[in-house]
Amino acid sequence: RGREGVVLRAGRRGAWVVETGSVRGTFRASELQLVAGPAAVGGAGARPPAPQVEVTAAAPRPLLELNVRGLRLHEALEQVERQLDGALLNGLQQFTILHGTGEGVLRRGIHEYLERHRGVAGFALADPQAGGAGKTVVRLA
Repeated sequence: RGREGVVLRAGRRGAWVVETGSVRGTFRASELQLVAGPAAVGGAGARPPAPQVEVTAAAPRPLLELNVRGLRLHEALEQVERQLDGALLNGLQQFTILHGTGEGVLRRGIHEYLERHRGVAGFALADPQAGGAGKTVVRLA
């Protein structure tokens, strides 16, 4: 709450990707307040700088275990993205994603997403007694 950042790009469903320090998060327009527009921020570059905004809402509350079973892959990835944003902004070190086993579509899609996310230090399937192939443990950078 009350953190300043820079708008990087438009996100999904009317949201905006904002960088606050070294952390990127996705926020709804209603959670942002314009602090300085491109003219106030910038220099004489070829591309105008992004506006600076203040995040007015509290960072999304991360869960210790995110359950995405039964969701379509794109819905699950939206939940994972929001979870990562909240976890990074709130200083969470680790959490789990319960995706189930099924045909492995959610697991594969989520793992591909986690591999590309720079805030993720690593991830692995849970131990067999803790969920095995149906659960992924995510460690954050």
